[in-house]
Amino acid sequence: METIIPAGYRVTVDSWENDADAQRTIVKEGLDRDMAKFFVEFARLFYSQNNYRGPKGYGNMYEPSQEELKDAHAAAKKVILDNWGAFQQMWDDVTQEELDDDDCIWDLTAELHHELFGGSEYHFRVLEKVKVEYLPVEIRLNDVTGEF
Repeated sequence: METIIPAGYRVTVDSWENDADAQRTIVKEGLDRDMAKFFVEFARLFYSQNNYRGPKGYGNMYEPSQEELKDAHAAAKKVILDNWGAFQQMWDDVTQEELDDDDCIWDLTAELHHELFGGSEYHFRVLEKVKVEYLPVEIRLNDVTGEF
């Protein structure tokens, strides 16, 4: 069995929910620079809303108010529009006009959040850290476990 890590940018998102439990790491590989930038900017929206030492975000919402959700979706919409070309790599059937529809931006925010953070009991998981690496060439790893 061979594992292939594709060339390109690699974005690693470490997250948690509620009181720093249910930690998770999601890795996206083989990205172009624009997609990596888009993922990083979107992930950074979800620093904890209770962060006392660093940037505040929309992470850790359990029962958010309509105003909190409206703010989170407006911030997500801005990131999407600022990175429209990368966004279109994933959703080429969505128009900029559709982003004005509350249901559309709600669904897209949830899908993107799930793509980078995975599922959650809470409305939005919390970004612990995001790391970007660049692999100039594809890496192939051979599973040699059977030799031991």
